[in-house]
Amino acid sequence: MRSCFFLFVSLLFIFSKPSYSLAEINSASSDVIIINDTAATDQEKLKSFKDSIEKYQDAIEELESAQGAYAAPIAQQLIGLANIYEKNEKYYKAIEVLKRSIHVNKINEGLYSTSQIPIVFQLINNLKKSEQWILVNNNYHHLYQIYRRNYGNHDSELLDIELTRAKWYLRSFLSSFSGKPIEDLVNSYTAYYRAANLIALQFGDSDIKLVQAYNGLMLTKHLLAIHMSNNATSPSNARTVAHEVKSKYNSDMQRSSYKVGKFLIEREYEILQKQTDTTDASLIKNRLKLADWHLVYNKRRSALKQYQSTYQYALTLSNFTPEIESLFTQPISLPNLPHLDGITRGHLDSISAEERPKYARVSIDITRHGDARNIEVTDAAYKDDVSQRIKIFRYLRNTKFRPKLINGAPVDTQKIPLYVLTR
Repeated sequence: MRSCFFLFVSLLFIFSKPSYSLAEINSASSDVIIINDTAATDQEKLKSFKDSIEKYQDAIEELESAQGAYAAPIAQQLIGLANIYEKNEKYYKAIEVLKRSIHVNKINEGLYSTSQIPIVFQLINNLKKSEQWILVNNNYHHLYQIYRRNYGNHDSELLDIELTRAKWYLRSFLSSFSGKPIEDLVNSYTAYYRAANLIALQFGDSDIKLVQAYNGLMLTKHLLAIHMSNNATSPSNARTVAHEVKSKYNSDMQRSSYKVGKFLIEREYEILQKQTDTTDASLIKNRLKLADWHLVYNKRRSALKQYQSTYQYALTLSNFTPEIESLFTQPISLPNLPHLDGITRGHLDSISAEERPKYARVSIDITRHGDARNIEVTDAAYKDDVSQRIKIFRYLRNTKFRPKLINGAPVDTQKIPLYVLTR
């Protein structure tokens, strides 16, 4: 019916305008064909989808008739069916089918059989796509139980799941997926701690994989210190609070966080020095990380000394590139650690297209001590959004920045254009 309508309109248009050329008429006809082809393609995709679903459903029914509703081969057919649903973005359908596949697997191979591991991972992937965060958490817990019951506490097989869970719990905290932020942080810290021990035990205390675990330990310890200082971190602003340290709150947690972080950064430096492929830039970034860590915890003299010594080291390099120079000249929000979204970005190009709506354009001054002053929201989209502007002012004022360094010395900078995370 739709294609006939377009054809009728085209013919009416042609005959009512006899002065049009043959080329123009052919062009109009070609447009109609393209529309028909698109419609036909969509119909073919839908038919292919339905045929694939029907094929798996028929195979499952045959197995049920011949071997019973819980026959072992049914689990694999259900995975194939879930793949079709997932490919066509029918995530809830895929989840339903994968749950049944896991159930069949448990009946045939036991509650904690390792053969269900890939199925549970696939289930988690679909749960994430459908944003069912509580169920994601529950299935990570089940996955961990499978590993713990099949592998010893010091088995290298546990390493991947420890790191996976550590990243998940950290993401859950930063994205406010659960109503238990302190529990997320403790779980993440514990998983990173176990991962670090496993790496050292299995691969030695100079293995480069330790750096990943150390960064996770530093960040989660830092977040725990903030959470305990604030007494009640609001889940709605966890990402921005992650950059905040109360300068007047001298708690045991903060002292411990500072000492642990300093120790881990020094250990990272030792590990980097022992790698054959370590670059000068990597060592410079590590030394700047140490200076930043001092500054985050208001150790200004230690930070200044470390910034100056790092700059002098960089000057001795034969390849003092613009990229390395930018490490000293571009203020960035601290702490600057992996897994933590930077609340500020210097350039729009550094932000992915899907993340750009979360950032507002501002202009600020950064003092030589790393404090934000004279904050102005210049983004027109926030001109009338008073509450959002107040929120931006608040967390920028509570954030430390690596100051601009000239010859290794921190200086005041004015009207720096930045893109700031707003939610």
